[in-house]
Amino acid sequence: MGVTVAVNAAGVPVDVYALNNNGAAAPDNTVPAYICNYATDNVNRVLLGTHGDFCFTITLNGCTFGIGPAQNNHTRLVSHANHGGIAHLQRQQIQVAHGVGANLAGVTVLEPQLYRRFAVDLNMQATVFGIRTGYDWRFYFQSYSYHGQGTYRMYGVFPIM
Repeated sequence: MGVTVAVNAAGVPVDVYALNNNGAAAPDNTVPAYICNYATDNVNRVLLGTHGDFCFTITLNGCTFGIGPAQNNHTRLVSHANHGGIAHLQRQQIQVAHGVGANLAGVTVLEPQLYRRFAVDLNMQATVFGIRTGYDWRFYFQSYSYHGQGTYRMYGVFPIM
């Protein structure tokens, strides 16, 4: 794990850790989790089940994240749309990934204007994480901005649903 310099919205330093897989196979060295990565100018989707208690995204820096409804078999589809920050194209990618109509019925979306609401600039980013308890998934995003040379400003952690 490496420590990165970061401060919260009030300018107070906070610890931030970059977790790295060290290749250890022992059960006590692993945390089963889903990763919803991105694909350039495309959408990536992951079907969450009960094999992990956590879900993480790669950094959203203009991307849109979609959360489908819980299914009867205790799965839930999530998606990470990337089309250069063009909101309507990313919504179309989410629509196709979840197989829903243009109104995205049943799908909750996290779009750039929400996670960039503290400062509308291209430095505003987010990371989404989900936590599973039993069959229920809860999703949150951490909003932050990058200020160069490994320095970040954290704006907080907020529920998505």
